[in-house]
Amino acid sequence: MAWRRIGCLLCLFLGATGVRAAGYDDFAQGLSAFNRGDNDRAIALFTSALAAGDLNANLVPVAYLDRARAQLIKGDCASAIPDLSAALKARPDNLEALHIRGDAERCAGSPESAIVDYTQAIALKPDASGYWGRGLSRWDIGDFADAATDFASAAARNPKWPYPILWFDMARFRAGAFGPAEVRESIANLNVDDWPGPLFDLFAGNATPDDVFHAAADGDPKIAADKRCEANFYVGEWWLLKKNPDAAKPLLQDAATNCRHDFVEYFAAATELKRIK
Repeated sequence: MAWRRIGCLLCLFLGATGVRAAGYDDFAQGLSAFNRGDNDRAIALFTSALAAGDLNANLVPVAYLDRARAQLIKGDCASAIPDLSAALKARPDNLEALHIRGDAERCAGSPESAIVDYTQAIALKPDASGYWGRGLSRWDIGDFADAATDFASAAARNPKWPYPILWFDMARFRAGAFGPAEVRESIANLNVDDWPGPLFDLFAGNATPDDVFHAAADGDPKIAADKRCEANFYVGEWWLLKKNPDAAKPLLQDAATNCRHDFVEYFAAATELKRIK
């Protein structure tokens, strides 16, 4: 499931004057490149905009933030963190920058730092995204009970979003306080007819791994690779719950290799592989 956020075109007009400087032109072109998915070009243009020295002060933190987004999509998490810190230095209450720095810190293998950022974000605005990110970070360090609490808070704030409920179920399983009947209860008010419904069926004991992979391959071929990524990760998690790391490991390796870098399953698969070595 992707966390990518699209840059805001309105940012182009923040504090803009009637005269276009070189830095502003590079910034505008960088934002266009980012929005069409050309991340290498976006990074180069945002770098030029920041180096020009004439970029409007209101746009400088936006350039850092959007360059960090592009770096994260490419998987260059370590480079994204200082850019996000620069954006936050200019505006410490930038909720989006806090969320994305948490994402970058998780990706870079620093979930403890991510927890600090998500906690600060929750203090500013206790929304689903903050609890979701902190729950994932707590999962990373093996704090499954507190992760479940955060996933429950995320689900309560966005009840139509199925993934916090799925991770709540998995976290409770890992904490030793859940079972298939509780999974069925957790989705009583959720429409799981379509994907990721088969994943809930697996953990509820109503489907097999083969059922999940068949469902992942069915439907729009444009999104088949993303569904296959998720199927590999969540079936791998199911095998871990079955105390069968040998069956889980190749699936998690596939997820860590082939999932898009902006998918939470990509980060989580790498974390699980470290745990089961």
